[in-house]
Amino acid sequence: MNALSAQLAELRGKGKASGTNPEFAELTRQLGFEYNGMILHARLQGDRAEEVRRGVLPEHRLGARRAPAPRGGRLLGLGALRAPAGAAGDRPAAQVQPRVDHHVRHASEIADHFDVVLRNGCPHFTSSAGWQAYVDGEVDQLVLLLAHVEQAWVEAKTTGDDGVRRAAKAPRRRLSETRSLVDKLSACARDNGATLEVGSLWWRVEREVPVRQAEIALPR
Repeated sequence: MNALSAQLAELRGKGKASGTNPEFAELTRQLGFEYNGMILHARLQGDRAEEVRRGVLPEHRLGARRAPAPRGGRLLGLGALRAPAGAAGDRPAAQVQPRVDHHVRHASEIADHFDVVLRNGCPHFTSSAGWQAYVDGEVDQLVLLLAHVEQAWVEAKTTGDDGVRRAAKAPRRRLSETRSLVDKLSACARDNGATLEVGSLWWRVEREVPVRQAEIALPR
């Protein structure tokens, strides 16, 4: 448990884990930034290791630092799952492209849905159960979006074709809205007389994405 998680746990123990508590709200905001930064670091390190393997990047550059993530939190995929052992880079592009396209298409559809959510006003519900069902549905879509983005890259790494790899990375540009989405859900929670624990939301995402990714992976 890191320092932020420990502080959040302490507030929960004191019964102060509420979005109306400024200290708790600030800690969950920082946790979102920290979590996203760790994800980005894992993704970049994974990409760099792959570049070393392909001879594109000298091995001594593997540990070199790149520019930090933009402030505001950019969830760019978990980067922890790798291509199947022994399959990296050895498949024809014609076999891999349709598999990548499948995940890119689904990711784009979900990202389009989130664009609509961000443009529209907050929905209102007559019961807490109705609100919770709505939030759970949107978080499920967020998990599914990240799972498809990550799986597209896992598939792309099974070929050395740069065009396929570029296509797999394209949906990452749509992920810049994930932090705005969570902020919107938090604001809508207040409109519905509820609270949204942002830290708990990110923990849920971290836990569920690998499971969902395994579920959506195409059979070989």
